Amino acid sequence: ADKLVDLELNDQPLGPDGAAALAAAPLWSLERLSVGQCGIGDIGAGELFTSEALRNLRELDLTENGLSDAACHALA
Repeated sequence: ADKLVDLELNDQPLGPDGAAALAAAPLWSLERLSVGQCGIGDIGAGELFTSEALRNLRELDLTENGLSDAACHALA
């Protein structure tokens, strides 16, 4: 069976709630997630970064999501 390894959701109005929903989804095989310009902010980025379901991610694109400097340093 094919596994989802790359998901691009750029420019979608996910917001922090959408990011939290992604973080809770059973996306165990996902290796690349792109959520640029989705308005997820610090809270949504934190949800994605700490998600147990997304632990196999190798690449997470958070471009232009209004993250604070503190959040960027915490996620680095």
